[in-house]
Amino acid sequence: MWEIDNWIEGEKNEMVELWCSRGLDKDTATDVIDKISKHPAFFADMMMKVISLNIIFTAVLIVTLFYPRPSLDPLLSGRT
Repeated sequence: MWEIDNWIEGEKNEMVELWCSRGLDKDTATDVIDKISKHPAFFADMMMKVISLNIIFTAVLIVTLFYPRPSLDPLLSGRT
């Protein structure tokens, strides 16, 4: 992966920021990412999965917030 081969510090910083945005403290996130990044194939795989899941999560959140369909979900509409 080009980013890991040519811009590893930038990729590490992005992952630390992402993990911190999810509630992990910066020291822990940095420590974990430093260790994972020593294994480039694993780091690339983890980055792609995190990015993919973040995109999916964001898309689901946007759809849920802007296009709610409570009639399709009795729990959300208060009917149980």
